[in-house]
Amino acid sequence: MNSTTIDIQDALRQLDLEHGIYAALLDLARRQAEILEGDAGVEALLSVIVRKQALMDELGVITSELSSVRRNWSTVREIVPPGDREAFEGRVREVRRVLEEVIAMEDRGRESLAGRRTARVDATAPARAERAYRAAAEAESSSAIDRRG
Repeated sequence: MNSTTIDIQDALRQLDLEHGIYAALLDLARRQAEILEGDAGVEALLSVIVRKQALMDELGVITSELSSVRRNWSTVREIVPPGDREAFEGRVREVRRVLEEVIAMEDRGRESLAGRRTARVDATAPARAERAYRAAAEAESSSAIDRRG
Protein backbone atom coordinates (compact mmCIF):
# COMPACT_ATOMS: atom_id res chain seq x y z
CA MET A 1 0.00 0.00 0.00
CA ASN A 2 1.49 3.35 -0.96
CA SER A 3 0.46 6.82 0.14
CA THR A 4 -1.81 7.42 -2.85
CA THR A 5 -3.88 4.27 -2.32
CA ILE A 6 -4.45 4.58 1.41
CA ASP A 7 -8.14 4.56 2.29
CA ILE A 8 -8.27 7.08 5.12
CA GLN A 9 -11.80 6.00 6.12
CA ASP A 10 -10.58 2.43 6.51
CA ALA A 11 -7.61 3.71 8.51
CA LEU A 12 -10.01 5.66 10.76
CA ARG A 13 -12.06 2.48 11.30
CA GLN A 14 -8.89 0.59 12.17
CA LEU A 15 -7.94 3.30 14.68
CA ASP A 16 -11.40 3.02 16.22
CA LEU A 17 -10.89 -0.74 16.55
CA GLU A 18 -7.45 -0.18 18.04
CA HIS A 19 -8.92 2.31 20.51
CA GLY A 20 -11.60 -0.22 21.47
CA ILE A 21 -9.00 -2.90 22.12
CA TYR A 22 -6.91 -0.57 24.27
CA ALA A 23 -10.04 0.43 26.21
CA ALA A 24 -10.82 -3.27 26.78
CA LEU A 25 -7.21 -3.87 27.87
CA LEU A 26 -7.55 -0.99 30.32
CA ASP A 27 -10.73 -2.53 31.75
CA LEU A 28 -8.95 -5.88 32.08
CA ALA A 29 -5.95 -4.24 33.77
CA ARG A 30 -8.35 -2.70 36.27
CA ARG A 31 -10.06 -6.06 36.78
CA GLN A 32 -6.68 -7.70 37.29
CA ALA A 33 -5.83 -5.11 39.95
CA GLU A 34 -9.12 -5.86 41.72
CA ILE A 35 -8.36 -9.58 41.62
CA LEU A 36 -4.87 -9.08 43.00
CA GLU A 37 -6.11 -6.78 45.76
CA GLY A 38 -8.96 -9.11 46.67
CA ASP A 39 -9.15 -12.83 46.95
CA ALA A 40 -10.83 -13.83 43.67
CA GLY A 41 -8.37 -16.62 43.08
CA VAL A 42 -6.16 -17.97 40.38
CA GLU A 43 -9.04 -18.96 38.07
CA ALA A 44 -10.26 -15.36 37.78
CA LEU A 45 -6.72 -14.10 37.20
CA LEU A 46 -6.07 -16.70 34.51
CA SER A 47 -9.32 -15.73 32.79
CA VAL A 48 -8.19 -12.10 32.64
CA ILE A 49 -4.76 -13.07 31.34
CA VAL A 50 -6.24 -15.26 28.60
CA ARG A 51 -8.58 -12.46 27.51
CA LYS A 52 -5.71 -9.95 27.51
CA GLN A 53 -3.67 -12.26 25.28
CA ALA A 54 -6.57 -12.62 22.82
CA LEU A 55 -6.89 -8.84 22.65
CA MET A 56 -3.14 -8.48 22.12
CA ASP A 57 -3.39 -10.91 19.21
CA GLU A 58 -6.19 -8.82 17.67
CA LEU A 59 -4.15 -5.69 18.27
CA GLY A 60 -1.22 -7.21 16.38
CA VAL A 61 -3.38 -7.61 13.28
CA ILE A 62 -4.67 -4.04 13.44
CA THR A 63 -1.21 -2.62 14.12
CA SER A 64 0.08 -4.44 11.07
CA GLU A 65 -2.75 -3.06 8.93
CA LEU A 66 -2.06 0.49 10.13
CA SER A 67 1.73 0.28 9.84
CA SER A 68 1.84 1.67 6.29
CA VAL A 69 -0.25 4.69 7.23
CA ARG A 70 1.84 5.35 10.32
CA ARG A 71 5.13 4.82 8.54
CA ASN A 72 4.15 7.16 5.67
CA TRP A 73 2.06 9.65 7.64
CA SER A 74 4.08 12.72 6.63
CA THR A 75 3.43 11.88 2.96
CA VAL A 76 -0.14 10.70 3.51
CA ARG A 77 -0.89 13.84 5.51
CA GLU A 78 -0.27 16.01 2.44
CA ILE A 79 -2.86 14.21 0.27
CA VAL A 80 -5.56 13.69 2.89
CA PRO A 81 -8.28 16.37 3.08
CA PRO A 82 -7.88 18.60 6.18
CA GLY A 83 -11.05 17.26 7.87
CA ASP A 84 -9.90 13.66 7.53
CA ARG A 85 -6.39 14.64 8.61
CA GLU A 86 -7.72 16.25 11.78
CA ALA A 87 -10.00 13.27 12.47
CA PHE A 88 -7.10 10.85 12.01
CA GLU A 89 -4.72 12.83 14.20
CA GLY A 90 -7.42 13.23 16.86
CA ARG A 91 -8.01 9.49 16.93
CA VAL A 92 -4.28 8.82 17.12
CA ARG A 93 -4.06 11.16 20.14
CA GLU A 94 -6.99 9.37 21.81
CA VAL A 95 -5.49 5.94 21.12
CA ARG A 96 -2.18 7.14 22.56
CA ARG A 97 -3.94 8.51 25.67
CA VAL A 98 -5.70 5.21 26.37
CA LEU A 99 -2.51 3.27 25.68
CA GLU A 100 -0.68 5.43 28.22
CA GLU A 101 -3.40 4.63 30.77
CA VAL A 102 -3.02 0.90 30.04
CA ILE A 103 0.74 1.11 30.49
CA ALA A 104 0.40 3.06 33.75
CA MET A 105 -2.14 0.55 35.08
CA GLU A 106 0.05 -2.39 34.12
CA ASP A 107 3.07 -0.72 35.73
CA ARG A 108 1.10 -0.21 38.96
CA GLY A 109 0.07 -3.86 38.83
CA ARG A 110 3.68 -4.99 38.47
CA GLU A 111 4.75 -2.73 41.33
CA SER A 112 1.93 -4.08 43.49
CA LEU A 113 2.94 -7.66 42.77
CA ALA A 114 6.59 -6.88 43.48
CA GLY A 115 5.58 -5.22 46.77
CA ARG A 116 3.45 -8.20 47.74
CA ARG A 117 6.25 -10.59 46.88
CA THR A 118 8.69 -8.55 48.98
CA ALA A 119 6.23 -8.35 51.86
CA ARG A 120 5.62 -12.09 51.68
CA VAL A 121 9.36 -12.79 51.69
CA ASP A 122 9.85 -10.34 54.57
CA ALA A 123 7.00 -11.95 56.51
CA THR A 124 8.36 -15.46 56.08
CA ALA A 125 12.03 -14.57 56.62
CA PRO A 126 12.00 -14.85 60.45
CA ALA A 127 10.33 -18.27 60.35
CA ARG A 128 12.74 -19.50 57.68
CA ALA A 129 15.70 -18.15 59.62
CA GLU A 130 14.48 -19.84 62.78
CA ARG A 131 14.09 -23.19 60.97
CA ALA A 132 17.56 -22.82 59.49
CA TYR A 133 19.12 -22.05 62.89
CA ARG A 134 17.28 -24.97 64.49
CA ALA A 135 18.40 -27.32 61.75
CA ALA A 136 21.98 -26.08 62.15
CA ALA A 137 21.79 -26.44 65.94
CA GLU A 138 20.35 -29.96 65.64
CA ALA A 139 23.03 -30.91 63.14
CA GLU A 140 25.72 -29.52 65.43
CA SER A 141 24.21 -31.24 68.41
CA SER A 142 24.04 -34.53 66.50
CA SER A 143 27.62 -34.26 65.36
CA ALA A 144 28.70 -33.47 68.92
CA ILE A 145 26.94 -36.62 70.14
CA ASP A 146 28.53 -38.66 67.39
CA ARG A 147 32.04 -37.54 68.35
CA ARG A 148 31.63 -38.66 71.94
CA GLY A 149 30.12 -41.93 71.03
